[in-house]
Amino acid sequence: MLLRVGFSFMMKLMLKYLLFLTVTLALFSCEEKDEHVPEEILGRDKMIEVMVDVEMAQALIRFKLSRHDTINQNIIFKEVYEEHNTSEEEFNNSLAFYCKDPKGVEGLYIDVINKLSEKEAKNQQ
Repeated sequence: MLLRVGFSFMMKLMLKYLLFLTVTLALFSCEEKDEHVPEEILGRDKMIEVMVDVEMAQALIRFKLSRHDTINQNIIFKEVYEEHNTSEEEFNNSLAFYCKDPKGVEGLYIDVINKLSEKEAKNQQ
Protein backbone atom coordinates (compact mmCIF):
# COMPACT_ATOMS: atom_id res chain seq x y z
CA MET A 1 0.00 0.00 0.00
CA LEU A 2 2.54 2.60 1.05
CA LEU A 3 5.58 3.33 -1.06
CA ARG A 4 8.78 1.82 0.21
CA VAL A 5 10.79 4.93 -0.61
CA GLY A 6 13.32 5.82 2.04
CA PHE A 7 11.94 3.20 4.44
CA SER A 8 14.92 3.30 6.81
CA PHE A 9 14.83 7.11 6.95
CA MET A 10 11.08 7.05 7.58
CA MET A 11 11.40 4.43 10.31
CA LYS A 12 14.04 6.42 12.20
CA LEU A 13 11.93 9.56 11.93
CA MET A 14 8.83 7.67 13.05
CA LEU A 15 10.54 6.08 16.05
CA LYS A 16 11.79 9.47 17.27
CA TYR A 17 8.30 10.93 16.81
CA LEU A 18 6.65 8.02 18.63
CA LEU A 19 9.10 8.21 21.51
CA PHE A 20 8.40 11.93 21.93
CA LEU A 21 4.65 11.35 21.72
CA THR A 22 4.77 8.49 24.24
CA VAL A 23 6.70 10.52 26.78
CA THR A 24 4.43 13.52 26.28
CA LEU A 25 1.26 11.48 26.70
CA ALA A 26 2.64 9.72 29.76
CA LEU A 27 3.55 13.01 31.42
CA PHE A 28 0.35 14.93 30.72
CA SER A 29 -2.37 12.31 30.99
CA CYS A 30 -3.82 12.10 34.49
CA GLU A 31 -7.16 10.32 34.32
CA GLU A 32 -7.89 6.97 35.92
CA LYS A 33 -7.89 3.78 33.86
CA ASP A 34 -11.27 2.60 32.58
CA GLU A 35 -11.30 -1.21 32.62
CA HIS A 36 -14.28 -1.48 30.27
CA VAL A 37 -13.69 -0.85 26.56
CA PRO A 38 -16.93 0.45 25.01
CA GLU A 39 -18.23 -1.25 21.87
CA GLU A 40 -17.61 1.83 19.68
CA ILE A 41 -13.90 1.84 20.65
CA LEU A 42 -11.37 -0.16 18.64
CA GLY A 43 -9.98 -3.15 20.50
CA ARG A 44 -6.39 -2.88 21.67
CA ASP A 45 -4.93 -5.22 19.02
CA LYS A 46 -6.81 -3.54 16.18
CA MET A 47 -5.85 -0.13 17.56
CA ILE A 48 -2.19 -1.13 17.43
CA GLU A 49 -2.54 -2.28 13.80
CA VAL A 50 -4.21 0.99 12.77
CA MET A 51 -1.68 3.08 14.70
CA VAL A 52 1.20 1.32 12.95
CA ASP A 53 -0.25 2.13 9.54
CA VAL A 54 -1.14 5.70 10.57
CA GLU A 55 2.44 6.28 11.77
CA MET A 56 3.81 4.86 8.50
CA ALA A 57 1.46 7.12 6.54
CA GLN A 58 2.56 10.15 8.56
CA ALA A 59 6.22 9.29 7.98
CA LEU A 60 5.60 8.91 4.25
CA ILE A 61 3.86 12.28 4.15
CA ARG A 62 6.70 13.98 6.06
CA PHE A 63 9.26 12.32 3.79
CA LYS A 64 7.46 13.36 0.61
CA LEU A 65 6.96 16.92 1.85
CA SER A 66 10.65 17.18 2.77
CA ARG A 67 11.44 16.31 -0.85
CA HIS A 68 8.87 18.87 -2.06
CA ASP A 69 6.83 16.10 -3.68
CA THR A 70 3.09 16.40 -3.86
CA ILE A 71 1.04 13.91 -1.95
CA ASN A 72 -2.64 13.80 -1.08
CA GLN A 73 -2.69 13.23 2.67
CA ASN A 74 -6.44 12.67 2.77
CA ILE A 75 -6.24 9.80 0.30
CA ILE A 76 -3.39 8.14 2.21
CA PHE A 77 -5.26 8.24 5.53
CA LYS A 78 -8.54 7.20 3.89
CA GLU A 79 -6.78 4.11 2.52
CA VAL A 80 -5.43 3.27 5.98
CA TYR A 81 -8.84 3.56 7.62
CA GLU A 82 -10.56 1.60 4.83
CA GLU A 83 -7.95 -1.15 5.06
CA HIS A 84 -8.82 -1.57 8.73
CA ASN A 85 -12.57 -1.15 8.24
CA THR A 86 -12.73 1.91 10.48
CA SER A 87 -13.07 5.68 10.18
CA GLU A 88 -10.97 8.65 11.21
CA GLU A 89 -13.59 9.54 13.81
CA GLU A 90 -13.60 6.03 15.30
CA PHE A 91 -9.79 6.02 15.36
CA ASN A 92 -9.62 9.45 17.05
CA ASN A 93 -12.29 8.50 19.60
CA SER A 94 -10.42 5.27 20.35
CA LEU A 95 -7.12 7.10 20.74
CA ALA A 96 -8.76 9.58 23.13
CA PHE A 97 -10.18 6.65 25.12
CA TYR A 98 -6.80 4.90 25.42
CA CYS A 99 -5.04 8.17 26.32
CA LYS A 100 -7.08 8.33 29.53
CA ASP A 101 -4.70 5.75 31.03
CA PRO A 102 -1.07 6.94 30.94
CA LYS A 103 0.45 3.51 31.55
CA GLY A 104 -1.94 1.85 29.14
CA VAL A 105 -1.24 4.28 26.32
CA GLU A 106 2.48 3.99 26.96
CA GLY A 107 2.16 0.21 26.56
CA LEU A 108 0.13 0.77 23.41
CA TYR A 109 2.87 2.93 21.90
CA ILE A 110 5.56 0.47 22.98
CA ASP A 111 3.69 -2.23 21.06
CA VAL A 112 3.39 0.10 18.05
CA ILE A 113 7.14 0.81 18.15
CA ASN A 114 7.85 -2.92 18.40
CA LYS A 115 5.65 -3.65 15.37
CA LEU A 116 7.35 -0.86 13.40
CA SER A 117 10.76 -2.26 14.36
CA GLU A 118 9.68 -5.73 13.22
CA LYS A 119 8.56 -4.29 9.88
CA GLU A 120 11.87 -2.48 9.48
CA ALA A 121 13.86 -5.64 10.26
CA LYS A 122 11.76 -7.68 7.84
CA ASN A 123 12.20 -5.04 5.12
CA GLN A 124 15.99 -4.99 5.55
CA GLN A 125 16.27 -8.75 4.96
